[in-house]
Amino acid sequence: MPTVQTQVRKKRTLHYIHERVVENLNPQSTEHFQQSFSFKIQTIDIESDDLFEEELLLVAFPISYLHHIPNILRQFDLQEDAYYFYHQCKELLAIPEKHTNDKGGGKLDFQSFFNDIPYSLCSINDTATVIIVLHPLNDVGKNKKARNYRLIGYIHAVELDFIPDKANGKSFSAYYFNMLRISNQVVNGKQIYRRKRIFSVFFNVFFKLSVQNGMHYSYASMGRENVAINTALARSAKENGAHHEFLPFKIYSKINWLYGSSSCARQLVDITNDPVQLDKMYELVKEKQGKQLFFHLYSKESFLELVKKVTAYSKNSRVYMVTDGNGQMKAATFAIHWGDYFSFKILNPKGILRLIAALKITEKILYPTLAVGEPKAFKTLLKGIAYHYHKNYGTHLTFMPTHPSDPLAKVKKSILSDEYNYFILTDQKEDLQRYKQLSADGKAGDGHLFVEQPLL
Repeated sequence: MPTVQTQVRKKRTLHYIHERVVENLNPQSTEHFQQSFSFKIQTIDIESDDLFEEELLLVAFPISYLHHIPNILRQFDLQEDAYYFYHQCKELLAIPEKHTNDKGGGKLDFQSFFNDIPYSLCSINDTATVIIVLHPLNDVGKNKKARNYRLIGYIHAVELDFIPDKANGKSFSAYYFNMLRISNQVVNGKQIYRRKRIFSVFFNVFFKLSVQNGMHYSYASMGRENVAINTALARSAKENGAHHEFLPFKIYSKINWLYGSSSCARQLVDITNDPVQLDKMYELVKEKQGKQLFFHLYSKESFLELVKKVTAYSKNSRVYMVTDGNGQMKAATFAIHWGDYFSFKILNPKGILRLIAALKITEKILYPTLAVGEPKAFKTLLKGIAYHYHKNYGTHLTFMPTHPSDPLAKVKKSILSDEYNYFILTDQKEDLQRYKQLSADGKAGDGHLFVEQPLL
């Protein structure tokens, strides 16, 4: 009888940097500051079924440490050139995100070309832990000692708190994973990292970090037709004895120059720096979305901090409202100008998306989030910001996530849409089912989630 070869699980090591240690700090010298601290590094054993034959270096660190990447690279005797690392980040994050499958399902793949790394990455999700996979090479760099490397994997694990049961008020911490990219580099006609189950390395790191930091819930969003990621997630969940679920949602797109209205734009009121109106908006947001699973803006301070962080980096992101005849808020939204963070390019479009791609209008995107108000008032607001951003910033598309019980779904609806999945991991299956019921409104079956993350 032929022998059946079984996959031998590899032993990988995660180097978890969780604290910076300042040494001999000289506040008069910026150059010295860059060289003046080391890190506390915890090593965590990872089992992996990846098929990559060579060394992989797995490193996790707070996102703020991106500003000090030379010090991290130096810890592992790698070339410490910050510009080289940031260039590799930009190249890696521009890898196409697949929202189609091998059988032709799905509508498009796309690329995101990030600006101003690391500042753009650090400006929104400042609670993120960055996880990178490096492939150290055998050749050395300029200083003839430290090795060269390739950055072949990147992801954010954003730590968020949520209160799934409002009756008891108990809060939990969860990881929201985004920005997942794996290198598609080709050598001698073959992709040397893809189809090596590098995704599985990431997912096993997720589990280890979740256990390490007491997280009972992790979740992510991804294209519904990205079979490779969905399959790898499900396989890793099973191997680690965790419960997992896929829950669908959609993102609709409006073409601003067709949808926008100048008369509606004249009704816009900028309340970004108006604490009274922001307070009113927050109370409406909490009333509308507060029961959603993974809603994490459960304090006014967290809402105001989000507005402050985004607008500090993205000057074109603003909070707008429209009012009634007495100046009272009828609808409001936080208009995040993704065009300040990255450029967007559609790949292999189908149907109406072919026309959109041919018009070359996808570079800049508007992302209105935390919308409140009745549908009629929100429609006025949406038409107003669509016109405003198209006229003043050349922003042609507006993206809006929604779910079946979204009261504004009919206004957001468009012939342009993309199908997404939420992927949920937990070791507390029964509690998850109870929390889903608590977040349900009786119309859509499954409890709905908080789908309006600042950066999907």
